[in-house]
Amino acid sequence: MAVRKGELSSQHWVRRALIQALPELGFRGFDDLHLELEQAQAQRAVDHLFSLVLEFLEVRDDSWALTSMYA
Repeated sequence: MAVRKGELSSQHWVRRALIQALPELGFRGFDDLHLELEQAQAQRAVDHLFSLVLEFLEVRDDSWALTSMYA
């Protein structure tokens, strides 16, 4: 996620994943990490996280995809 955004640090991946999965929450910082989510929101967040992990594994295992991502 950090590379796609042109950032040098992946320190805030939790924040990025939550913003992508649940944009309606308006997540702004780590003080808001103790969220009370509805069942559907929690499921969307988990599904999105797993899709990001699977996408990362695909890119990691494909040297051409990895090269083009960093280019």
